[in-house]
Amino acid sequence: MLLFTSSPPYNWATDTTLMGWLVIASLVIAIIGIVVGYWLYRKAKIKKQISYKIISDTSLVNMPAQTGKGKMKLTYENSNGRVEEINQASLVTLEIQNVGNTDLILWSTQDTGKTKDEEIPIEFEFENRAVIVLTHVETGPSGIIADLELTSYLDAPPPTPSSIGLPHCLLKIKQFVRLGILVNGAGTTIGKKKGELFNGEIINAEKEAGKLERRRLVMMIAMMVFGLIAYSIFVVPYFFNAGNGSISIISSIIIISSIISIIIIISSISIISSIIISFTRRK
Repeated sequence: MLLFTSSPPYNWATDTTLMGWLVIASLVIAIIGIVVGYWLYRKAKIKKQISYKIISDTSLVNMPAQTGKGKMKLTYENSNGRVEEINQASLVTLEIQNVGNTDLILWSTQDTGKTKDEEIPIEFEFENRAVIVLTHVETGPSGIIADLELTSYLDAPPPTPSSIGLPHCLLKIKQFVRLGILVNGAGTTIGKKKGELFNGEIINAEKEAGKLERRRLVMMIAMMVFGLIAYSIFVVPYFFNAGNGSISIISSIIIISSIISIIIIISSISIISSIIISFTRRK
């Protein structure tokens, strides 16, 4: 006599392996949705932003005024006959770039009173140093500054003895203006003295890079914490019951633990590299 035993119908709601995969898939989809939504929001939002950074600050002369019983003096004479002492001369290369997502106008100090939306022309201050002369003006791409505006800019005196303004031009997205400036003095600090963008901001590129590095570090730490939490929820409990589980469950445990381990390893490497880069920049 043959006895037939019927197995109970499959109930997906009680399949722990399937539930684990569904939870992970839901988390991944949710994270992707948040990232894509934030990216679309950032792309759609108009951002007026100018960054500035010091490409180089090279000492050319560092000559003592008193040598033995005599005196040494190195001077520069411009086309107007003005003579400037340059015993502590340096060549500074300053770059200004449109890092926003819309075109904007750079105003020169000669435009004061003519600007739109109450914008203020940008000036940069060389602390404890005097501006001697502009050595070169470079743009990317070339031809951004009209010839008349460039001539007016080069002929105009600096706003103050220790500061410099910018040439008038339309600066499109990713375009830049690079200035070579001969300065004299023992100072080292260079920063924005004045300047305002309507509904925009003027940022220090080096400081902004530091902020982005810190955000990246926080994100990597969050990923590692997420990986550890996911590991403890979805993997560790199954290891205690691995002996009673089927081959499919054990295989799922191995796959899930491998994925989470990769996330933790990548996050750890990123965190270590961010810390190393941060210390290197400080030095």
